[in-house]
Amino acid sequence: MTGSFRDFQKPIFIRAKREPELKLFRQFNRQFYRLFEKGITKQCAHSRRTRMVNNPAYQANAFLAKSLKKLSKDKFAHMIVFLGWENVDCTNNHVERNNRVFRMLQKTRYKRRKDHTIAKALELDLYARMLKHPLYEHNFRERHIPFQEESTQKMAA
Repeated sequence: MTGSFRDFQKPIFIRAKREPELKLFRQFNRQFYRLFEKGITKQCAHSRRTRMVNNPAYQANAFLAKSLKKLSKDKFAHMIVFLGWENVDCTNNHVERNNRVFRMLQKTRYKRRKDHTIAKALELDLYARMLKHPLYEHNFRERHIPFQEESTQKMAA
């Protein structure tokens, strides 16, 4: 793919006319996200995956062929578990990690079973994480604020 910076500012349909690879990547991207759409069944997701894997245009492109190898049947079955449940969103690793940490805390402390104790435990955990964050300023009251000093001098006069 060749082109200048101005070419990248043009809408994608104009660029796709010049560079057909972009059209192929966009088509792949849309089909990939349709695999995990809400409201479809696992069987529908499996058939969509099969069509993607067997698409000769995708197999001809080395980058897309490598990406499709990561969609093996076993891995894909684990990716679409959430489709079998109603009102369940797919989650990422960060969310799952936080869920595991909270379940561990809940198991080690038997008092965290009721709604109000769970809410307080989450508040404390969030507060503890905030204190450990590198951007948190521990001494925010001691910071010098120049406009505040001027206003107190005017009030004193």
